[in-house]
Amino acid sequence: MKDFLVNYKIFNTRIFILVFFFINISILNPAFADSISVLNIEKPEHLLKISERSFMFRPGFTEEAYRFQIKTPTESSKAEQKYLVFLWSHLDFVRVCFGLEPCKEAGYSIPISKWPVPQIFPIFPIPEDLGNHPIDIQIQSKNFIETEIQVLTTSELLDRVTKITGLVFGFIIFILAFVSRLAYLSFLKKQIWIFLNLGFQIGILFVFFFGSGMANLYLFPETKFELSLFKKISVGFLTWIGTAWVTKYLQIELKFPKTYLYYKLVLFSCVVLTAFVFFPVPRIYISFGFTFFYTSITLLTLILAIVKNEDSLKQSPWFILSLLSLLLLEILNIFSYGSFNSSDGTLYLIFLAIFLPANAYFVSKTITEKLEEIQTDETLFKDQISYFETDLIQSIKETETSPKKSTLSTVNTEDKIDRLKRLFEDEKIHREEELRLSDLSLHLRLSIHQTSELLNQILGTSFADIVKEYRVKDAVQKLIHEPERSILDIALDCGFTSKSVFNDSFKKYQGITPSEFRKSLQKKGNQ
Repeated sequence: MKDFLVNYKIFNTRIFILVFFFINISILNPAFADSISVLNIEKPEHLLKISERSFMFRPGFTEEAYRFQIKTPTESSKAEQKYLVFLWSHLDFVRVCFGLEPCKEAGYSIPISKWPVPQIFPIFPIPEDLGNHPIDIQIQSKNFIETEIQVLTTSELLDRVTKITGLVFGFIIFILAFVSRLAYLSFLKKQIWIFLNLGFQIGILFVFFFGSGMANLYLFPETKFELSLFKKISVGFLTWIGTAWVTKYLQIELKFPKTYLYYKLVLFSCVVLTAFVFFPVPRIYISFGFTFFYTSITLLTLILAIVKNEDSLKQSPWFILSLLSLLLLEILNIFSYGSFNSSDGTLYLIFLAIFLPANAYFVSKTITEKLEEIQTDETLFKDQISYFETDLIQSIKETETSPKKSTLSTVNTEDKIDRLKRLFEDEKIHREEELRLSDLSLHLRLSIHQTSELLNQILGTSFADIVKEYRVKDAVQKLIHEPERSILDIALDCGFTSKSVFNDSFKKYQGITPSEFRKSLQKKGNQ
């Protein structure tokens, strides 16, 4: 296990190397001598000119078919073949009519093998004898429509396809490498939260492979596969499994039972919203629903990790950074539906080139530190077993051979008592909910029998009583200095597992209940 952790750390330090590969692949708009003119468009505000032969068509969420015409100047017969290209689109249907020629169709509701040019996005060859005839275009999609339309020559198209394909494959290879490493780790440790995170990363891998059109082109060219449908299913799956993984990782059900109800609501809602995709429900409502749940659960988890769980979540800084990177990606996605001009997707892809390695690094650090914590616990548990076995053997020998002797005869009890006080008064060890006698023994570097004798014979108390006593003392100070906090919150913060146990312990050591103690403080304040 130790060797594995070392190798895993080396993997973390190298994880940013591929960033340079991603960012160095730039996708820029070529310059053209002539320009496209758009005709007969009902709402010109949906149009944004990017370059002389490139414009963004962005009507947003609509299931209606959009029709308009464009004109592109013709050149001599020696010029290269030109193509009408629809970049960065999840269009379900695109029909293009060139003058008197039969119309051609593409889009992900049509098998790629039947497209005029099988590729990861719709491409239509422009006839050389088009003349001055306008090009009639019809677009329809259940998804948010944002497509850049370009006219490219053969060499420009090949260059563009090569760069885009290389970029997408780069993303896929990177995520696949991370998923493979995570899969090995999942089967090695068999922790549920690791399996759930593995599912989340696999979901991201599928988003790139299917969402980019690669799966349609290389695996299912004869099958229609609507990317607008896949996008909603994948977002639903990612939101669901992401919620499940943070729920298990932070132990929401045990530590925050009331908050857990909202996590259950999100899990159920994701299933319902995903099911709605297959029914005639406007996709805009489904998209807004997923956006709300994804954003709210990420923010809520951040709050729990930062404010509520800071004592028990040792690796929270890396976990928090991984959540922030996911939240930042969603914020960018939200802005892209509004005022954000993603142009041909270059800026968005550069952001992904930074986000993916960064998120992978943060998740890797989170898992590594959690594993180190587990490994430490396993070591302590082995030490505890060793102490127990030694004590048991020693106890048997003493019983058989001689009268019972003190186990503290060779121990500096004054030093151990001072250490015990520091543990409770300075380090607040009593705030650990699952504190056991064996844990205290390890801190004192004593056996369980020695610790028990120190408490019983020297201090005249028991382990349970001293823990409750210090928890009550801690609670008294919090009730005095933190009047705005609830009694239950204070009780849990001091290490009690329930309000009833807290009330009984408080009354035992203070003579009154916590509520009565708080009321007495309020009366003193009013006087």
